[in-house]
Amino acid sequence: MDNAKLNGVEDRLTVFCGDGTDVNTPGANGQADIVVANILIEPVLGLEELFAGYVKPGGRIALSGILYDEQSEKVVALYSKHFDDIVVDHEGGWACISGTRNAVNVVL
Repeated sequence: MDNAKLNGVEDRLTVFCGDGTDVNTPGANGQADIVVANILIEPVLGLEELFAGYVKPGGRIALSGILYDEQSEKVVALYSKHFDDIVVDHEGGWACISGTRNAVNVVL
């Protein structure tokens, strides 16, 4: 939130830390505009259904903490059933994967 304050957007930003254990977490039922995760490959792969369930159709996801190349290819392959327009940006061997939630497999 410090960054949001520095950029003058804290009044338009609500942040939640969702781990999937509480279905009452705001955004947990497909209402999040964006989900951002900076975690390693195994959790990214294991949390695919949870993350996809958080993002509303037309919302965005951004995943980082993933090594570029083989790991990023696995993430794209797995997440492409939930997200369209997937982009893989990379720098220094690390990848940031982003995409737009489609309406396929959406459970509200």
